[in-house]
Amino acid sequence: MLMSSDGSTIIVDMYRTDKFGDYDQVPNGTITKYIYDSVTLKWEHGGTIEKIEKRPDRDEYLGVGTTINGDGSVIAFGSPRYDGLDGHVLIYNFPDTAATQIMTSDTQQAGAAFGTR
Repeated sequence: MLMSSDGSTIIVDMYRTDKFGDYDQVPNGTITKYIYDSVTLKWEHGGTIEKIEKRPDRDEYLGVGTTINGDGSVIAFGSPRYDGLDGHVLIYNFPDTAATQIMTSDTQQAGAAFGTR
């Protein structure tokens, strides 16, 4: 779990869960954003990023090695078992409830588990 430096956003990375937040033996992985509402004084659900469906039968460990920028609008995270053990890193613009992928970085080295901490 990560908090933005201004304290307004929390990112929860759950690499062994399905899209419903339940434990999954084939770790799909989800990343969920929560935004603090200073009017209601409550944490509100701010959106979810789910596993990239390249190989739905294979675990990707999406959400390993997650980091967040100062105001919580950009996050980067790994998926070290994407495409076997090659892995990749994804960067998303996540200013509100809609996340937009802005970059993917893959490795050409087989078995590198790129995207781990």
